[in-house]
Amino acid sequence: MAVPSADDFPTALQGRFREASGVGRRWMYVTASDLHREVEGHSTSAGEDRMRLCVDAMRDAMRDGDTVLCEAPGGDGATLTIRYLLPRS
Repeated sequence: MAVPSADDFPTALQGRFREASGVGRRWMYVTASDLHREVEGHSTSAGEDRMRLCVDAMRDAMRDGDTVLCEAPGGDGATLTIRYLLPRS
């Protein structure tokens, strides 16, 4: 399995937006650990640097009306959870 690149996380997130919007959902919850697992697969080589790419992609995708629901006290990590409003423009 190839190591995910910085582009893989936003691409996966955009795919989730399209899928959720396509079925008429008004919002979508994303947790960094779930998105990371989707992109990384079940590899045991997952590192902090790639979790950082995941978290950065999630934060970069935020728009007005999106809400951070959960984050680690000392910063970003696997527990980051964001509610995104749909559809995305």
